[in-house]
Amino acid sequence: MINSKKIFAIAKEKNIEPFELQSSLSTSVTIKVFMDEVESYNIANNSEIRAKGIIDGKIGSFSSDKVANSIAPMMFDAIEETAKYGKEYDSEFFIEPGRKYHRPKHYISSLDRIDVKEYLELCRRISQKVREKEKRITITSVFLEYEKKRSKIENSKGLKLMDHRNHLFIYCTTKYDYQGEIQSGFEYQIIDDFAKFDEDEFVNRVIKKTIAQVGAKPVKSGKYTVLFNPECTSILLLPILSHLSQYSVNKHLSRLEKQLNQLTFSKKLTIVENPFAKNIFGAVYDAEGVPTTKKVLIDKGTINCFYSDLESAKEAGTESTGNASYEQGNVKPSVGFCALKRGKKSFDETLAYIKNGIYITDLEGVGTGLSMQTGNYSLQADGFLIKDGKLDRAVSLITVAGNVFDDFKRIAVVSSDSEITLQGISTPPLAIRKLSISGK
Repeated sequence: MINSKKIFAIAKEKNIEPFELQSSLSTSVTIKVFMDEVESYNIANNSEIRAKGIIDGKIGSFSSDKVANSIAPMMFDAIEETAKYGKEYDSEFFIEPGRKYHRPKHYISSLDRIDVKEYLELCRRISQKVREKEKRITITSVFLEYEKKRSKIENSKGLKLMDHRNHLFIYCTTKYDYQGEIQSGFEYQIIDDFAKFDEDEFVNRVIKKTIAQVGAKPVKSGKYTVLFNPECTSILLLPILSHLSQYSVNKHLSRLEKQLNQLTFSKKLTIVENPFAKNIFGAVYDAEGVPTTKKVLIDKGTINCFYSDLESAKEAGTESTGNASYEQGNVKPSVGFCALKRGKKSFDETLAYIKNGIYITDLEGVGTGLSMQTGNYSLQADGFLIKDGKLDRAVSLITVAGNVFDDFKRIAVVSSDSEITLQGISTPPLAIRKLSISGK
């Protein structure tokens, strides 16, 4: 650890005022089991330190993955050097203590009491059970990650903040051989209570997802009502959420810049950012030490607010919403955990309402096929035909294309079956009318 009292004393001697110090220490356990054998098993201790301060009105900064007193000379040399070429910086961006912080629970003590051997055995059992229950699954691979992290922010104005969190994540991939046709499958789960984790139920989900696409083939090209599963829905929401950034609005990079308080999307779309949620995506404070806030970003299709950090908020004449984060060493606003408001229809009722269409369960090529700037997308997809209000045969080798800013104006129905996805979004399946599908 680092002697922060000594560091602040040096900063004061060097007339670096205000001065801020951020540090974090984390321990992670990662396990990968391939065909019941441990392929990799790592325990890693990681640390990070960031410091910044104002010299003659300009900001200087430093970052390192080594948290130790010995880095102090290097730290202050870097701050002094970068401040020579740094930008003018407002001392108000170093916040004072006294703000109110909500304290959601992001640390689960029971996860920290699990012996690593239990994690190893869990991975092995899942790998074995999947192949034992479905003989045509020939390859299984299970990945598990447990991480705990302590973070701290202190500044020369007297601010002292600490955060303690942990998470457990498990992921399984498979290969299925059916009459020479090779299918792959995957399933994951974020585990918040190890004692309540149902490994048999997880195994059954893995198998179901793997064999579901057996015999899949394309559909005729045309316009369809498309129901996206939660994972796919959250992927398509990413460009919309990114354009709600006050930084993007200030730089005239946002398509939603002039849409504040305007009905922009379907009235079926309501998105709430909730950093107080008790999951791995929640947060007590942002990268600048500002308390996070729960806010309605989109209310029944109307843009309700933009999220911001201190600098972008000041430029816009508003208050920070507590959304600062580090992006390639620079502070910019980013959205936290979001939840799309659920509809009233169950999944089966949603299928019956759609009657005929396509249920998409997987999108590929997101990195190149989805533009965060324009919202245009053209993605290879897999899923199922919806026929007479029920799931019919499997569908593959199709491409779904559109523009998220236009498509989310045509929401047909939002289901009530919500899931938390890897994108940090809780969302139910969502259907969009008249989407272009390229198939056979």
